[in-house]
Amino acid sequence: MRAVSRGAPTRGLLVALLLVAPAAGVLHWLESWLAHDMAYRLLADMRMRFFRKLVALGPAYLSARRTGDLLGVARTTSS
Repeated sequence: MRAVSRGAPTRGLLVALLLVAPAAGVLHWLESWLAHDMAYRLLADMRMRFFRKLVALGPAYLSARRTGDLLGVARTTSS
């Protein structure tokens, strides 16, 4: 703004803006995409571990328990 109000040349600033703005947009998109990808991979891994614990417990054990109790059992057996 100062350069424009003083009448100084602004061509260099405009070129820098035209280069930096798209790069910032692309980097922001990449950061968001990577964060979502990592979150979904972590969720999938947690679900697979939980399922393996449930399968190891067997059907007779599962039918006699409530859902919340199963979560507690899976947490204590995972360590």
